[in-house]
Amino acid sequence: MSRYCGRHPGTRPLVSVQSGLRCARPSGRAYQHTLAMTASAQSLHHGVAQSEAYKSEYVFGFGSLIGNPGFEYSDKVEPCYIKGWRRVFWQGSTDHRGTPEAPGRTVTLEPCEGAVTWGAAYKIAGDAEQRQETITYLEWREKQYDLREIVPVFTDASSSQPHVTALVYIATSDRSANPNYLGPAPLDDIALQIATSVGPSGPNRDYLFALAASMRRMNVQDEELFLLEAKVRALLDLPGNGDSSSTAAAAAGVPIDSSEPS
Repeated sequence: MSRYCGRHPGTRPLVSVQSGLRCARPSGRAYQHTLAMTASAQSLHHGVAQSEAYKSEYVFGFGSLIGNPGFEYSDKVEPCYIKGWRRVFWQGSTDHRGTPEAPGRTVTLEPCEGAVTWGAAYKIAGDAEQRQETITYLEWREKQYDLREIVPVFTDASSSQPHVTALVYIATSDRSANPNYLGPAPLDDIALQIATSVGPSGPNRDYLFALAASMRRMNVQDEELFLLEAKVRALLDLPGNGDSSSTAAAAAGVPIDSSEPS
């Protein structure tokens, strides 16, 4: 089974672990199966109490936080990654990159054994009062993300032992807690939604393009992300970013290695 999860070039992958969770993008009736499997996997990730989550010194960003943290930090770990999750455009955005009438799509994390998600970890700066101000800001910014986890964060130099642990915000498929969850859809449909959605923070496409640029800056080959970007650029008749070989491979169905670096 091919999985589209970013892997840093030049790292030695572990043997891919097979999982009952379907990590490849499904189609048709497989959507509901994937949602059920995702919910089952998420039941293993109960989250942590807010009071415990806020004790974390670091915050892990896998979307807009990578390039735009919006708060003062005293240390930045980049590139870095977390294990057992993959990045997906399954969260609806009605407050930043879309509206309640026309939601945009932003990324969340889906449990996926053997997968990794690359991003950046920031150490919150300042004394207790300043840290509380930063947490208050993050709570406002990530208010549509209903789960808080403390996750081990790895780098190429610390692939067996965590470099740091960090707080991460995740939007789950529990619609009672996260009414803006959209879930999986064909990549062409996701591309069209991103190409046409606009919210208070600007066009949804800018969010996608910034994330793709962050992965290129970190030299991370996230093939599905780049393919989605290429589809959106094609819809908008915008020039590409020189990724014709990788996007062509993904479009042709060439399997992409998604195993963990070691």
